[in-house]
Amino acid sequence: MYRMAFIGCGSMAGFIDSVFEGHPSVILPYSHAAAADSHPEIELAACADPSFEQLKRFGEKYRIPEERRYADFHAMLSEVKPDLVSVATPTEVHADATVAAARAGAKGIYCEKPMAPSLADADRMISACDDHGAKLVIAHPRRWNMHTRRIAQLLREGEIGRVTDLVGFSRGHLLGSGAHMFDTLRMFAGDAPAMWVVATLDEEPGPGRDPGGSGMVVFQNGIKAFVAASPGKAHLFEIEAAGTDGVIRSFNNGASHLLRKKAPPDEWPPLQEAPFPEPEKESGTVRALSDLIRAVETGETPPSDGRGGRATLELVVAFHLSHLQGKVRLDLPLSDTAYRIG
Repeated sequence: MYRMAFIGCGSMAGFIDSVFEGHPSVILPYSHAAAADSHPEIELAACADPSFEQLKRFGEKYRIPEERRYADFHAMLSEVKPDLVSVATPTEVHADATVAAARAGAKGIYCEKPMAPSLADADRMISACDDHGAKLVIAHPRRWNMHTRRIAQLLREGEIGRVTDLVGFSRGHLLGSGAHMFDTLRMFAGDAPAMWVVATLDEEPGPGRDPGGSGMVVFQNGIKAFVAASPGKAHLFEIEAAGTDGVIRSFNNGASHLLRKKAPPDEWPPLQEAPFPEPEKESGTVRALSDLIRAVETGETPPSDGRGGRATLELVVAFHLSHLQGKVRLDLPLSDTAYRIG
């Protein structure tokens, strides 16, 4: 059994599951603790949060005794010495919590997205995990969502021919909600490195601000991705992948899917609907924790590891910097790792 401790005891740590009850594309458990509690290889060992009320609520729900509830996560890590650590704090605390967990001897760390507010923080997290032999997974949940994974599989297998373009709409800010979009676009582009971006933000960035924005990403394999992520959009989360032989659209926040394939030259319409192969139902978060455990045991690189999380964060930072430099084309990788969002 792997003993797991939790840094941060809020919604994503253990209480968001009720929001997704009955959602057709999310199989519960969804929160970090609910998934860990249902996992046959994990024991819930301790929790830490500066809020007494959060700590009490979390501890009572997940049967963690009072003596294993901590206001200070450093004290928890030192005394409990957990095998696995969940980090579900505000984003600005992710780096410090992850570095502390790695230094304390954690074998695996499951950190909530977005990874960090700056690339410098992301680099600290990666270096600490590398130095201390910890496996780091960034919780971009669509990486393990059954429908998203099925679409990625269809794209890899050439169901719509060679993928040429991706178009994504997201109702939310570029870092907080947009991290879902950027990471899914990377996934659908085969995780090819990005070459350059050009973008404009809805408002000027600054302290405490995570603006929406629009722009384009060009990947090294030639796939172009167009992004529109802003609060107030009618779309909650929608992506279309276009290829040489068809189109796949995911909409209604991943609950609905449409596969259309190229018709013979003498038939109309030119794109004709085809059956979308439904995947087997499973909890994405439970699968993510299984992937983390397998990485700990085998040494393999897990999905959405620290470097993958950094690549997603780099796209968000690049959108900001493109806007600030006059909405210009900006080549990647970025040299500015100090720029901080929010």
